[in-house]
Amino acid sequence: MTGLQVLLLVAILVFAWHLSHQAGRLDRLHHRIDVSRAALDGHLIRRTATVTELAVMLDPASAVILSDAAYEARAVNEEDFDARIVAENQLTNAIRETLSDPSDVAELKTNPLIAQQLEQLVADSSRLELSRRFHADAVRDCLHLRQQRLVRIFRLAGHAPMPRTMDFDDQLPSSLR
Repeated sequence: MTGLQVLLLVAILVFAWHLSHQAGRLDRLHHRIDVSRAALDGHLIRRTATVTELAVMLDPASAVILSDAAYEARAVNEEDFDARIVAENQLTNAIRETLSDPSDVAELKTNPLIAQQLEQLVADSSRLELSRRFHADAVRDCLHLRQQRLVRIFRLAGHAPMPRTMDFDDQLPSSLR
C-alpha cells in the first residue's frame, strides 16, 4: 500500500466513524425525546387529575367549567398533537377563568382541603412547565442535528418521525402563585 492509499483508507475510516457517531447521537436524542414526552404526558395527566379533584370541591359553576375542560383534556387522543394542545390550552384557560380572582382564591384557601388541592395544582403546574421545557429542548437539539447536511444526505434519522414540541399555555393565574 502506498502512502496515498493509507491516507485515503484513514480518511474513509474517520468519515465512517463520524457518520456512526452522528447516528448514535441522533438515536440518543430520539430516546431523550421519547423519555421527556412520557414524563410530559404523566405531568399532563397529573394536572388533569388534580383539576378534577379540585372541581368537586368548588361551587357548581366553577365545577362544571373545570371538570368539562379536564374531561376534554383527558379524553383527547394522545397521538393527535394539535387536538391535545388545544385541549390543554382550554384547561389552562378554564383554570384562569375560575381561579383568577385573588379574593375568591383567598376565601377558598380557608378550607384546608381546597387549600391542599390548590397547592397540589401549583406544584403540578410547576412540574409540567419544567417537563415541557425539557421536552422542547430535546426536540430543538434533535431538529438541529437532523438539519445537518450529512445527516440528511445519509438519512441517519432512518424512519424516525420528525419530532414536534408541545407548545401550550401552562401559566397559572397570578392569584395562585
